[in-house]
Amino acid sequence: MEAPFSPRLLAPLVSRPSADYQARLECARRSTAGSHPEAARHLGLFRDRLKDLAPDELEELYRETFTLSDQAALAEAAGVFLRAPDAREAMTALPVLERLLPSLAAVRNPFTLLFKALCCLLIGESVGALPVAASVHQSSEPE
Repeated sequence: MEAPFSPRLLAPLVSRPSADYQARLECARRSTAGSHPEAARHLGLFRDRLKDLAPDELEELYRETFTLSDQAALAEAAGVFLRAPDAREAMTALPVLERLLPSLAAVRNPFTLLFKALCCLLIGESVGALPVAASVHQSSEPE
């Protein structure tokens, strides 16, 4: 039996990018592939969108994603996720992610894919969140 999802698996990906960001992203993708294939798919797409960015470009994208207007709420949701000891606690970030995903997708922000993966993981761990699952899939970004 596989261990339940821990928010700590993706915590480094919602933190300021470090030199090993791509390696951590790939590790998270591989770790979720067996139990959460949809999340792993979004992480793979996210990896592909970031692969050609220089470190300073990734840092700029991160800063723009997490500090502009509504994205301050996104940073707060990421903070909830970073501090959450388990998926149940991390679920409190879902309403903010659900509200902000369409605006991130509209500007083709690659972090949309990371947050979709996060939603898939959390929903996969919590049976009671099925209405949110439908909206995550409906707000898909063109691939």
